[in-house]
Amino acid sequence: METPSTNRRIGFRELTTMTFFLIALRGTDENTTLYFQIGGNAAWMVPLIQWLAFVLLFVPLTRKMERHGADDVFRLLKLMWVPTATRFTAWGLFLLLLALGALCFRPYVVMLTVMFYLRTPEHAVGLVLLLGGMYVASRGYEAIGRMGNMFFVYAMFFFVLLILGVIDLVDPSYTFPLFGPGIPRILRESLLTLGFFCEPFFLAFLAGATKGGVRTFRRAILTGTGMAALVMSVFLLLYDWVFGFPSVNDILFHYQQLTRFAHFGLYISHIEAIFLYIWVMASVARLAIVLYLLAQLLRLALDVPAGRPLLPLVAAYLFLTSLIPVGINDIFRWKYAVVVAATFVMLLLGLAVVLWPLPAGKQPFRGGRPH
Repeated sequence: METPSTNRRIGFRELTTMTFFLIALRGTDENTTLYFQIGGNAAWMVPLIQWLAFVLLFVPLTRKMERHGADDVFRLLKLMWVPTATRFTAWGLFLLLLALGALCFRPYVVMLTVMFYLRTPEHAVGLVLLLGGMYVASRGYEAIGRMGNMFFVYAMFFFVLLILGVIDLVDPSYTFPLFGPGIPRILRESLLTLGFFCEPFFLAFLAGATKGGVRTFRRAILTGTGMAALVMSVFLLLYDWVFGFPSVNDILFHYQQLTRFAHFGLYISHIEAIFLYIWVMASVARLAIVLYLLAQLLRLALDVPAGRPLLPLVAAYLFLTSLIPVGINDIFRWKYAVVVAATFVMLLLGLAVVLWPLPAGKQPFRGGRPH
């Protein structure tokens, strides 16, 4: 049952923290390997460049929504295009996010199994993680926002605690050469992998569930992604400074390895279980957001009144794909391709919405909310 609420809407803080977890966790999971492949010892620059590119794409999109009085992007698309085209767009975004979600969920299961739960079957770890995310997602959009808002303070506390725990191990000399493989490569790869920021972009389809309208939605998304990009940059710098370059390229699951180095004095060490707890909670929050967004995109594609009954279908797909025996290198290769595809989809959709003229005399219907 969905959590009782007066309006099923979320405010600035809830949406900001939701967006933060969507992006910031990419600095603590298997995606860090891709970032180091892209930028070398200058990988810390990549999230910041991607955030700037995201701002340039996202702001014009939301300004057009605000100018025409549209609650969300889907209502704007229904006025600009025929219904078949809008549903086709929803189908395309759903399938793209479904592929990206499957490629993200499988490494989470492998990470927890290999690093911490060697005696537990992988499918059991994945099922528990998925059931937790599905339960939170089934409580509704507002409940997801509340969970993100609640855990944000704890996440930032442990983030600072981890920095203090490894501060005596850092060697800033690994920052140089400052631009790593070169500015042209960093810029090219940063823009090609802008799809790492696709989930907040797709949240524009749920903008109508934000208190304060499109303006609050825009501020929350930009604030959340900005904080996440900054935290990711700090994490990537820490990995580079602690593990060294190019040794950092030979490490998998950098965050989990870093927590094993954390210590306070001579006697307080082996405290990675503390950081594991908060990471799992943040992962459940992120998984809940992705599941809910997938269910809502599928609802729009099927043109059905409620998305909550579709959650089991989406969750079942993620669970079944996590059982496929695939090597981590294959996952990295497929994920890079899907992220690049997400980049082009974001660019095409963003430019289409911004540049496509709205038919004269038409105004979006307002007041609808996700279910």
